[in-house]
Amino acid sequence: MWGHILWSCKFLQKTLPCHTNMSSLRLRKSKLFPCFEALYVHFHSNQNCTYGNQKYNSEINLQWPAAKIRETFKEFFLSYKGLEHAYCRPANVCTNEKGTYFTMAGMQQFKEKFLDLEANDSQFRDVRRAVNSQRCIRVGGKHNDLEDVGRDTYHHTLFEMLGNWSFRDYWKEDACKMAWELLTKVYDIPPERLYVTYFHGAESLNIGPDLETRDIWLNIGVPSERLIPCGEKDNFWTMGDYGPCGPCSEIHYDHKGGRDAAHLVNKDSNDVVELWNLVFMQYNRSTKLLPLSRKHVDTGMGLERLTAVLQGKTSNYDTDLFTPIFKAIEKHTGAEAYQGKVGAEDIAEVDTAYRILADHARMYTAVMLEDVHPGARGTGHKLRHVMTRALYYAMVSLDAPPGVLKSCVPSATESLGLNLRKTTMTVCDDLEAQFRQTHKSRPNMHSLDFIEIAETDDESDDCAPSILPVEHILRENNVPYTEDSYKYHTAGYKLEGKIVSILKHQGGNHGQEERNLVKSLHQGEFGWLILNKTCFYTEAGGQVGDTGYIYLNEQGGVFKVTEMLKEGQYIIHNGVMEKGSCSHGDKAVLEIDQVRRTKVMCNHTATHLLNFVIRKMTRNTNEGYRRTYSDDVAQMGSYVGSDKLTFDFTANDGDSLDVEMIEGEVNKLIRQGLVVYKQETDHDDALLVDGLIYMRNMNYKKHVRMVSIGVSVDKLLENLGESVAYKNSVELCGGTHVSKTSSIRHFVVTKFNKVSAVVYRLSAVTGDTAEQLIKDSEYLKREVASLWNLRRSGNQNEVQDYEDRIKRCEQLYTDASWSVKNDATLWEKLQKLRETRNMTKNKDIRSKVSEIFSTEIMENIEDGCVACRLNADNFMKQGKRYFRDNPPDHPVMIWNYKEGKQKRFKGQRSVLALFYIPKDHIAKDFDPQQWAKYTFQGHFSGQAEKFIDPNMYNGDIIQEVVLNKPPSGDMQNYERRAREYIKNKR
Repeated sequence: MWGHILWSCKFLQKTLPCHTNMSSLRLRKSKLFPCFEALYVHFHSNQNCTYGNQKYNSEINLQWPAAKIRETFKEFFLSYKGLEHAYCRPANVCTNEKGTYFTMAGMQQFKEKFLDLEANDSQFRDVRRAVNSQRCIRVGGKHNDLEDVGRDTYHHTLFEMLGNWSFRDYWKEDACKMAWELLTKVYDIPPERLYVTYFHGAESLNIGPDLETRDIWLNIGVPSERLIPCGEKDNFWTMGDYGPCGPCSEIHYDHKGGRDAAHLVNKDSNDVVELWNLVFMQYNRSTKLLPLSRKHVDTGMGLERLTAVLQGKTSNYDTDLFTPIFKAIEKHTGAEAYQGKVGAEDIAEVDTAYRILADHARMYTAVMLEDVHPGARGTGHKLRHVMTRALYYAMVSLDAPPGVLKSCVPSATESLGLNLRKTTMTVCDDLEAQFRQTHKSRPNMHSLDFIEIAETDDESDDCAPSILPVEHILRENNVPYTEDSYKYHTAGYKLEGKIVSILKHQGGNHGQEERNLVKSLHQGEFGWLILNKTCFYTEAGGQVGDTGYIYLNEQGGVFKVTEMLKEGQYIIHNGVMEKGSCSHGDKAVLEIDQVRRTKVMCNHTATHLLNFVIRKMTRNTNEGYRRTYSDDVAQMGSYVGSDKLTFDFTANDGDSLDVEMIEGEVNKLIRQGLVVYKQETDHDDALLVDGLIYMRNMNYKKHVRMVSIGVSVDKLLENLGESVAYKNSVELCGGTHVSKTSSIRHFVVTKFNKVSAVVYRLSAVTGDTAEQLIKDSEYLKREVASLWNLRRSGNQNEVQDYEDRIKRCEQLYTDASWSVKNDATLWEKLQKLRETRNMTKNKDIRSKVSEIFSTEIMENIEDGCVACRLNADNFMKQGKRYFRDNPPDHPVMIWNYKEGKQKRFKGQRSVLALFYIPKDHIAKDFDPQQWAKYTFQGHFSGQAEKFIDPNMYNGDIIQEVVLNKPPSGDMQNYERRAREYIKNKR
């Protein structure tokens, strides 16, 4: 037996990768599992996937807790004499940037600053030196660490990047000196354990070695044997195909020490890890590598790795950032305590599962706290993938009971320094229930295929944030930015401007690669116009963009604007040249569709009122008398068009919301004619307004636009802390709005439904559409009552348009308001009216068909049978009913042509035939199938014919026959042969 076990383990060593999940081999429940485990470890003991030989120690050096490490980093740069840095708020982990779902680096929010593209209202415009701690997520695209997470001890989906930046200020020498001082003097890391790399050049980039950085490190005191040149792969940093980039210098730490570990630098060793990367931004990657006009410094150091070093751990997961989450996992699952095993030592992947679950819990908790939930596309799809991956490993390797995802949320929230929200727990439960159902339906599957099965495909992937080619082309051609503040002017429906650039769609394709700069557009051509200023609103914040016309005075040209786009700070008018032509430099008059814009404005202001009322109805009591908004109610998105509005929001108990009451409260605010104040203010000042509503997953500019309904913005800023905003709708919003709520006139809810576990969607209309809907609803109620009375009196047949009136009511009900659709009595009456109409309609049809059959059969009796073609709708179904209710005394064969629907018979005419044989003919050995074959002889071809099982009615036989390959010849031949068969049977 031992020989077989030994042979089996040798086989496993050769055929399975070191990280193979032994539990997937179904050995865990076997009595021989301990034997396999011991021998499996033995055979892999010398493999590369075995990391170190240090014994796991759960004790943590709390001299340097993670929170203290973070604050020390910030304080060092904030107070560094002569080079004091400004603290810049970190960006959200979820980004609205094109081409990327998550913030993947600390520099991401400074990208425009590196390229001198920042807007006048950028919050960083006056910043020359910056410091912060940025949470980053990497689960796709060029920088994708997902598959490494859990397999080693230093990769993460979510990590915190400690960073300092110089924008056209200090350069390499100061950056290196400060980094070395912080590590060796403040954090007291032994210098002999640090190794430094520098860029040794790359012929492919036509860039030589960075000897300046090498000499700086030598002057600082780094020995040459610990100063390592590296190539483009490791020491030339870029986020993607486009954007700022440059050579970098990395500082690595040797966990063991007392040796020469230079050969382990950048070799994916758990013992020698990168701590800090100093990037010297001096190039811009576009179609080629171009030097930036000014040089910058961008540095990043992983908090998780630094914490491991300062707490005396070789693994990031052994620090106080993760151990509380491990304890929560152990408590919930009852699994053996975390032991820190990696690679071949972790045969059953218990510790791997611990690491994956703890890491992913931090990621999905941080994302959902920014009001992003699992979904089928985009950011939601990435989040779902991470959550299902965590759940898979928890179920397979930890045998976790239900509720494991949410069990990690409290400790993960605390680790991140965030506030716990109930909706996060609810979403975890909902996704887990769906995944476990998938797992249950496929019990024999032992792979990560579960993850793919549980998800909806999303072919999109993270792309690195980059300057889009269109913006880059315009900038390279010195096209000035568009001034679009005129979109807010109430009298700005017309504006004079000048064309500064034209891009033409080649071949009618609006794809990016098919767009070129041209000097003019002619009639019938599609293109983009960029003007020096515009009054058109570009789609943003859920509000649709404007449409309208651009008139060229001198040439008499007319350009129809069908869509508004924004590329960076360029506002683009997309459309078609309807008349004449236009050229670069032409003067133009811009005119938006005023009627459409007014409808959009009404819907947008109504959306604010709706948001306020929902929050008002779900408030909770905190801090004594104060009424505050619940953290579990948040806007998830909205659509503001000219025809309707939709509002998505989270709520733990949204099913209990009184929609009719919400509608009534919004209409009260509309009738009050409240003034809608719009004012630009400083972002930091706006956040001090208690009760302010804003999108938690939105990165705002330095100056923001505050929209307050019923109270002036100045009053709000003067009375900070007095909760004035809780009595009014106050939001940060860049959209367009009416001046008074009375302009909206009416608000009617049309639909309310649940989108996911905690997300609800409410749809509504305003203005003329709402008024018409109210009129239609009242008409519907009166009409249904009238038709109901006719039905009760039995006089409905006397009303000529009875059926048309029911159809009209059905259509009105489909488009009716929420309150009408929720009227159970009205719905019941309409259902019964439908039933009455259908019964009457079917009765009339049967009467007509019966009349047709009787006439045809009486007129075609010959030789004791009927054989004829009957050209009637649905004659097979109606014919069977006729034969059942009016059985003839003689055999009947009726048939008709039908266009083929199956792919192989498309365009062909098939034959449907119906045979009726009275019971007195059955005794004469009468076979309906033989009768059919004789009638259509020579035209049956295998599967082409289909005999449907005959039906018996009081002893009679009704046989259906379908010929997909139709017979040819005169139809009189079919009738003649049908009669011949009857004669022969007599």
